[in-house]
Amino acid sequence: MCLAGNYDFFIMSRNRDINFRQLHLEVVKESEIFDPFATVPTGWNSDLKECRKRVLRAIFSPGKLKRECHGELDWKELQWTVYWDMHSNLRTSYKSVAEKAQIYSDTVKSNLYKKVLPSCTILNYFFPKGYDNYDKLLVKLKSEYENDLMKAFSKLPCTSYIYPLRDEVILILLHDDVRQIFFLTKKLEENEIVDDILLSVPLAHTL
Repeated sequence: MCLAGNYDFFIMSRNRDINFRQLHLEVVKESEIFDPFATVPTGWNSDLKECRKRVLRAIFSPGKLKRECHGELDWKELQWTVYWDMHSNLRTSYKSVAEKAQIYSDTVKSNLYKKVLPSCTILNYFFPKGYDNYDKLLVKLKSEYENDLMKAFSKLPCTSYIYPLRDEVILILLHDDVRQIFFLTKKLEENEIVDDILLSVPLAHTL
């Protein structure tokens, strides 16, 4: 993900051997990344200003998010093919994947349900105005109140994506009024709910 802010890139990779120096990139910080999850937005029928008030009225108690990681995937080439062809749309027809991989449709279905899906974290999402009608912010924060903070973010109008790091949390916040997000994060910092927070604007991203 290409960013505007203190960092130029946010990169997630299973490859531990990437030579960033060869790519003329300096690694400022690195961390394990644990299984991600997404909020279910309860504020979908309210504007962001009202949702921001609800977040700030929430009760916060100390508590960290679970950090789980299922490790390396023992997938074969066929399972990776099924994953990459279907991960963004599970309604993709088995026939189209089968024709591309030159296998039977039943083989695609079997690998999807028996091998691929059980190894995946499935993130459901909801964007009332449509995904393309929201701007995005990448938020890096530290907090002793991670559990309740993530529950509070579910009061926002649309889904937020949450990526736990070793000592911090990365959120992808979608919004339609950056002033309300700035006000919210400033108040969370003033109220000592977050110890450290950094905002960046995603410019482009790829899988």
